[in-house]
Amino acid sequence: MKKWFMLLTAIMLIWTAVPAQAAQEIKVTVNDSPVIFPDAKPFLDENERTMIPVRFVSEKLGAIVDWDGEQGLATIRLGLDTILLTLNNPTITINGEAHQMDTMPIFHETRTFVPLRFVSEALGAKVEWDETSYTVNITTDESIAHADIEDLEGQEGMVEFSIHINYLKPVENQYKEVEIFLNKKVGEEITKEVMDFVKANSDWRNEKQEIKYIDWDSKKIQIITQGNDPLTSIQAW
Repeated sequence: MKKWFMLLTAIMLIWTAVPAQAAQEIKVTVNDSPVIFPDAKPFLDENERTMIPVRFVSEKLGAIVDWDGEQGLATIRLGLDTILLTLNNPTITINGEAHQMDTMPIFHETRTFVPLRFVSEALGAKVEWDETSYTVNITTDESIAHADIEDLEGQEGMVEFSIHINYLKPVENQYKEVEIFLNKKVGEEITKEVMDFVKANSDWRNEKQEIKYIDWDSKKIQIITQGNDPLTSIQAW
């Protein structure tokens, strides 16, 4: 009897010494491609929202992420869309319009974590949860690509705006976004001149580099189509 008691005691000690089974790891895919999180991993917060490091999924969706540590502000840009999120603030601002979330960005394990669904859907993606595999599946319309558009007016430096069109991706929507941006920025006449040149030199496999300068007020717009480079750049300063 004493031996059984000692054995039971030992089992109980071992049982209590082993930590509870770790929470099941959350996986994330974008268009069936796994998102790799090298250090900090996704988790469910107290509001049952999947939280992710802001950079990895956003960049997988083709967005550009800027982080302002002083303000605790993450800026996510994709085409004409700009999303602003602030640490410990439930407001998400999408193209200047504020929306309230039921959770908020936080700083966790040296990373800024944001709610996956709010950010992904703000970027035009569809989000689905697979309970069986504990996977968040994010899908986008891969026939639609976004131009890289940065409006730098009022920021440090001489560049007013910077645009890149990627010819390795579908260009129809990229052209549309660039035209919308330029129409607002420089007017229809200059926009037409820019886009006519861009479209006339869209064969990036041509080894010859083409450069054009256009006067805009007291500034210059420079368009460069790179020989053997699928990126066309448009900058103004």
